[in-house]
Amino acid sequence: MDTRDLTALVLSTVPAALIWWQYSALAGLAWLLIGGIAIFAVNEGNLLGSSKLG
Repeated sequence: MDTRDLTALVLSTVPAALIWWQYSALAGLAWLLIGGIAIFAVNEGNLLGSSKLG
């Protein structure tokens, strides 16, 4: 393998890796947000249910 081939490979891989990293970070934040909303909704439901029973 020539060094120019290696350089081209690295240069073509880096942007893809950065894009993938950005999307994976966004996906992680989205999952945290969804999880937080779900937990909040469940807790609110439990509070509403217990207050209705009480």
